[in-house]
Amino acid sequence: MRRAAIALLLALGAVVLTAPVASAHSELLSTSPARDGVLAAAPTEVVLTFSTAVQKTGAAIVVTTADGTRLDDGPVTRDGARMIQRVKAGSGSVNVRWRAVSDDGHPLTGTFGYQVGAPSGDAGAATTQAPVSAAQAPAERPPAAESSPLYRRLLGPAALVIAGLALGIAAWRSGKHSKTNELVSKEHQS
Repeated sequence: MRRAAIALLLALGAVVLTAPVASAHSELLSTSPARDGVLAAAPTEVVLTFSTAVQKTGAAIVVTTADGTRLDDGPVTRDGARMIQRVKAGSGSVNVRWRAVSDDGHPLTGTFGYQVGAPSGDAGAATTQAPVSAAQAPAERPPAAESSPLYRRLLGPAALVIAGLALGIAAWRSGKHSKTNELVSKEHQS
């Protein structure tokens, strides 16, 4: 019984210790142009750089001006941890909405803006979203998904502690009953 409990505990520990590596989700590290950046000239591409590789399937970058004019030009290309979208020249406030899927299948979405030319009087104008139809815009991630990575990181250690306690109690009870059986056996022999 004790050997089985120890083997189960070791197997559970191996699963829990390797799970955080497998469930690590990609995060957006940087954008080019930079979020809320002010550029003298329009860029030729928008580049999103993630912490890990992203899938080609499901990748979308929609680039629009404040009046809703689309600037994205052609399909999104992927280069490992980078997503690249060619853009047409535009000026004023530019909005970028993006969607990606990390290699582990976790969906990622976000928005940011930048300014081309002289900034307007309102600093917030660079991030004001233009109206975009549902067919054009990447799907938004539900707010509950924001807490998912922390939850998953805590679930493994919590399961390990609970399993360890359960196995410890089972092993302790098993040992306690063995001693009781030995005493009863000795009494019957006397």
